[in-house]
Amino acid sequence: MATGNSVIENKLVQLKLIVGRTRKILESGNQEAVERQQRALRTIVADIDKCKVEEEARMIDEKKELTEISEWNSNIEEKLSEADKDIHDLREWCERKLLNVRRQDFTPKGRLILTKQHLCYNCTGSSHRANDCPSQSKCQKCGRRHHTSICDNDSKSGVKGKKLLISCEVNPEGIFPVVRMKVDGIECRALIDSGAGSSYASAKLINLLKKKPVEVARKRVDMLMDSQEALLETYEAVVEAVTGDFRMSVNLTKVKKQELLFVDNPCYEEVIKKYPHLEGVEIVEDDVKAQLPIHVVLSSGDFSRIKTDAKLRVGRDGEPIAELTKLGWFIMSPGSEFDKAKMFLTQTTHSDYEQLCKLDVLGLEDKPENDQGQ
Repeated sequence: MATGNSVIENKLVQLKLIVGRTRKILESGNQEAVERQQRALRTIVADIDKCKVEEEARMIDEKKELTEISEWNSNIEEKLSEADKDIHDLREWCERKLLNVRRQDFTPKGRLILTKQHLCYNCTGSSHRANDCPSQSKCQKCGRRHHTSICDNDSKSGVKGKKLLISCEVNPEGIFPVVRMKVDGIECRALIDSGAGSSYASAKLINLLKKKPVEVARKRVDMLMDSQEALLETYEAVVEAVTGDFRMSVNLTKVKKQELLFVDNPCYEEVIKKYPHLEGVEIVEDDVKAQLPIHVVLSSGDFSRIKTDAKLRVGRDGEPIAELTKLGWFIMSPGSEFDKAKMFLTQTTHSDYEQLCKLDVLGLEDKPENDQGQ
């Protein structure tokens, strides 16, 4: 245990030094320095998380008390929370800068800004080039594959000269069923997954609740050539509608990640305006970020508890569907299904071996469509 702890302690000292530079870097306004700091923090946090997982597994093998392991784990998580806050601040700084770029004039001036900032011409992201962009979105003015803000074609822009702040067309991958709600008074977003057997919450949300788990259980995970025991923490919380007119008690399984996943912002206001059958649907969402963090996944059992008798808002084939629940409205695209791989990828992945482990730890079935042979 001493060896494992000494490695983590050294990493925590490194983390403290890196965190101490964040404020100064943000004040400098240097985008390259901000992005470099964000990468440095993510790297050291991932290293610590990897050491923590390995040490935790060793403590389980040695049959340490669950309460002792849980307290040790909580102490590490508490020290990581400061880095998580810095990562959040750095990411928001980058998003604000990106939004400012999107607000620039169209035509070559906007293109020049993207070039100077080393941003993708298609999605204005900073982690790849336009040729490698995974987004399938197209320009709303000419239909070609570039961001609307750099298009100089006014033929499809409606009112000539009108400026569009951000792209709000429906994501080709579909709209996922997401509702805003409160968990013990903390407002967050929840994704409804009718295929999940349990409800999950991010480590960030669980830490904010400042609760102790109602159950800490060992679970043996069978893998290809070995088996391993892992800890599973379950917390009891109260889920409440943002309007305050409904609440229910739920059990949330902690996933050791600050956000379970991110979903693309569908720009609900534009979607509701576009489809007449959605008239009267009210979505509580005023965030303009390109991607929205999800901190809770509600299981099929909890979904059945929030269903109402209200009639589904269904349009023509391929158009979004809206459903009213006790937590409020949600909109989803027909046929869109939550890809659990997105949540697995948000885990700290050290190897394919550990991903197989985590897939079972979360209590999710290994379905045929995810097999290597498919």
